[in-house]
Amino acid sequence: MAKERALEQLYLARDTFYYAAVAYAALRSGELAGFLSQYELALHEAGVEAVRAYGERRAGVSYRIRFDALGAQIEANSLVEKMFEKMISDSVDAARQYARSVGELELLHQEAWFALAVHLRNAFAHNGRWSFENKRSTFPVRWRRFTLEREMEGQVASGFLPIFDGMQLCAQMINYVSGVVDYKQERMQ
Repeated sequence: MAKERALEQLYLARDTFYYAAVAYAALRSGELAGFLSQYELALHEAGVEAVRAYGERRAGVSYRIRFDALGAQIEANSLVEKMFEKMISDSVDAARQYARSVGELELLHQEAWFALAVHLRNAFAHNGRWSFENKRSTFPVRWRRFTLEREMEGQVASGFLPIFDGMQLCAQMINYVSGVVDYKQERMQ
């Protein structure tokens, strides 16, 4: 049951990021951004819906949100960045919960890929800055071409891990929980 729940959380985190990436691509595209600027989001007691800009309004109170093509690109960047952070954070939490349930948490924390993911999650939870409160980690932490040094404490973490590599890090957590590879990522099951 823990495995199924963890995988559900991991896939939800990844898929939610995918939707944010689609919105990012649409808002960054000149043609699609222009098309989207013809619509507003109407938020009201019954929910949220896309309606024609300046179109007929529902009875009652509602908030109307309209995006212009130029401003949409700024919001798109912010959206994809926040959803990337959420994907990493939620994936770490799900993998950690699973590892705890199968008695591998201490072993998992010793792995560089997971240590890096945990530090990223903690940075995102501490105003986007590296915060190495966890004394369990040894430094430097190296995963692929990325290195964390204790001296980075307090520095901005945003942009440290590109989206492509973050997707691979999350895929590694999915593989771990799936049992496709063991916690050390050494052997295929």
